[in-house]
Amino acid sequence: MNDEKRQLFQQLNEYCKIQPTDVTTKRYDVYLNFLIDKPHFYFEFLELMRSANEEDEIFVHINNNGGYVDTTMQIINAMKECEAHITTCIEGACHSAASMILLSGDSVKVSVHGSMLCHYYSGIAYGKGSDIESQVLFDKNMYKGFYYKIYNKFLTKQEIKRMISGVDI
Repeated sequence: MNDEKRQLFQQLNEYCKIQPTDVTTKRYDVYLNFLIDKPHFYFEFLELMRSANEEDEIFVHINNNGGYVDTTMQIINAMKECEAHITTCIEGACHSAASMILLSGDSVKVSVHGSMLCHYYSGIAYGKGSDIESQVLFDKNMYKGFYYKIYNKFLTKQEIKRMISGVDI
């Protein structure tokens, strides 16, 4: 990465800290330690995942209470496109949207004091009555499928069903 591009990434990299730890092995450490916010805060992380190759290793260190599910979806999509091996690591809290990122890695590490919280999405709908009804129906169908897909390797179908009904796990 040239100096000009590195400087631009550093300016955009407020919430997501990335450190190349060893240039010869192409290992990158990403720290998700702030609430997951708007997508523009993750430009460097998204760019890293989309430009990494199969020889690279990316470690995503998570100590995070969650945040925006739509930003989380973009991060997960980039993780799926990534050619590098991605190891996600719980290093404290791994709650809500952060748990979705954790479960989207190729491998997972859990520290002895790590904790994970899974729950169904929160949101709002506004507008005309018909707009609200349409939005709620769309969200119900879209998020339900997304949650089953993300959590099915970690939670049982019964646990996912309970989560969707409002139980925190």
